Amino acid sequence: MASKKRDYYEILGVSRNATPDEIKKAFRTLAKKYHPDSPSGGDEARFKEISEAYQVLSDTNERAKYDQFGHDMPGVGSSSGFGGFGSFGDFSSAFGDLFGDLFGGNKRQQQGYNGKTPGDNILTKVEISYRDVFFGKKMTISINIDVACKDCKETGARTPNDISTCDKCKGKGVLEYVQQSPLGMFRHQGVCNQCQGLGKIIRQKCLKCKGHRYYIENQKLEFDIPRSIFDGQQIRIKGKGKIGHNGGTQGDLFVGINIKRHAFLDRQGSDMYIKLPVSYLDIILGNIIMIPTFEGIIKHKLPLGLQYGDKITLKNQGFYYPNSSKRGDLHVILDIQMPNKITKTEQEKLWNINNETKFDPNEDFVNSAIKRI
Repeated sequence: MASKKRDYYEILGVSRNATPDEIKKAFRTLAKKYHPDSPSGGDEARFKEISEAYQVLSDTNERAKYDQFGHDMPGVGSSSGFGGFGSFGDFSSAFGDLFGDLFGGNKRQQQGYNGKTPGDNILTKVEISYRDVFFGKKMTISINIDVACKDCKETGARTPNDISTCDKCKGKGVLEYVQQSPLGMFRHQGVCNQCQGLGKIIRQKCLKCKGHRYYIENQKLEFDIPRSIFDGQQIRIKGKGKIGHNGGTQGDLFVGINIKRHAFLDRQGSDMYIKLPVSYLDIILGNIIMIPTFEGIIKHKLPLGLQYGDKITLKNQGFYYPNSSKRGDLHVILDIQMPNKITKTEQEKLWNINNETKFDPNEDFVNSAIKRI
């Protein structure tokens, strides 16, 4: 009689040619979603179905038999219950550390919460100008920092005699308990609620840090912003982050760099771009123009024949390359401007030029275009 059970490959959502890693990955994803202890509440029936499929497809021999016989494969239907598992021990050995990884059984839980753990890193941000980028800068910030309490030598206790081993977790910092479910027995670990994972009880707290092992102090930190830093980069200041757990090293402070937009200057890599207003007469006559830079004014004679939107490039006048004495280029984008009004005398001179010149791009264009329009 044909089995009405769903295909194991279909249950896990993988192809029949799936690799062991693909099968494991599919199972982990589904197990997180449907496990009875998941935050969403899970689905016991679905989890049982998923686990049964994984039990077979993750075993090379069992998978080969399933591929040949399907659900009628030899060995199916054990009276011990789901998938042949009769106890938590059987279930745990079959899936190894998989459920530990999925539901919090990490190394810190396995080793206890009272081991040395590095403190977390923290991030702050500062805004700098393009001038700071060009020259580099020494900068000082004021920030609240975790400071290890020297009064109690980071124990949190008033005296060494005020520290005792937690009698609830026996100094481990974690408590283990076993929970019965329709799928068998599950072992859980959690932080000891009596010592908050320290494994120690403090009878009299340090007057300086109030038992926290550290206190918060506002400090002024000076650091160097290197020349040619980029927007979004971070500067690391070691040992100014969060205090470590149980004597672990202190975390680091990372300073994120935001570069303020400039009114007329931009940057692409190590090249500098300046939008520079010039007179139409500067363009026509090839005048000498002045270009403002961080190092002063550069005087440059314009070549004849420039057009609107053209740019001129000055080699090795841009930003420095990071950690180098070499520089990018300075690109000057010419913003050709016309006067809002001119005097009658100027107008007469321009009329004379207009009448004498044969340069009339508008007439040339119209005469050509009218034949094609």
